Amino acid sequence: MKANQDKRNGIISDDSAFVTLMQVASEDRAIKRKLIAILSQSSFHRQSLLNTLIQEMSLKSAPEEFIRALRHLTHDDVAQRAVELL
Repeated sequence: MKANQDKRNGIISDDSAFVTLMQVASEDRAIKRKLIAILSQSSFHRQSLLNTLIQEMSLKSAPEEFIRALRHLTHDDVAQRAVELL
């Protein structure tokens, strides 16, 4: 898959797990609603929610690619762009 560049901050995201997460969320209304609810929080609350979710997923032995995709969303610029994409 080609790398996507966020022109506002120059970050290039070529993580296929993150791209897949965004595709699944755009196709599945329940996942989309949950992600938007998390991503629409203030930075502090979003990061707290995501870190809790990441810990839960780690304890449940979720695939590392999924956890890595969630970690991307802890960054303000990435979270804002994800909301725009969804």
